[in-house]
Amino acid sequence: MATYGSLLEEQEKLNSECPEVDRADFLVTNPKTVYKNNRPQYTRYEIITNNASSAFPLRSSRGVYRSFKEFKWLRRILRWEYLTSNIPVLPPNYLFRRNYNPSVVASRLVPLKNFLNECVKDKKIVSDVAFHLFVQSDLTIQDITRQRRGQTHHSYLPCLWNCGGKIHKDDDDFDYAAFKRELSRTLMNEDSD
Repeated sequence: MATYGSLLEEQEKLNSECPEVDRADFLVTNPKTVYKNNRPQYTRYEIITNNASSAFPLRSSRGVYRSFKEFKWLRRILRWEYLTSNIPVLPPNYLFRRNYNPSVVASRLVPLKNFLNECVKDKKIVSDVAFHLFVQSDLTIQDITRQRRGQTHHSYLPCLWNCGGKIHKDDDDFDYAAFKRELSRTLMNEDSD
């Protein structure tokens, strides 16, 4: 049975094997409340990434919107994958105040930014595909989960990054044409090799 000390030693060993992070900065801004039948449902926050790190596939990205529920999903995944890591906390979830309330939305901007900026300090998290996809692509949580489970073609990620991490025209409109062109081109190149 592993002791806490041996788990810490193993974590240090893994940290030393992970790619070095030069600098990665995240900004969480531009909250947009999503309405259904003229009623607010939830709020999505834009994640802007600026980095000079070889650990990330894109140097910068914007237009990636995530809801608070999706941030909670990411934290749950990271806690499960990296039991010995100190995963940062998220702002509180308010039970009796609506999460789209302007004061709640404003109060979450800085803590969500801090969450991402603290996560990037852990080398294991920086090398996690779910973290990359969460902050630099507009894939849904279901698509990220499929990728984590290895249920996508091996050309899927290169095509995604060649499309700048974006496969949706707008929030809910999938841009199949651009993504399929890139995937077809990649698969044709594989066949010719």
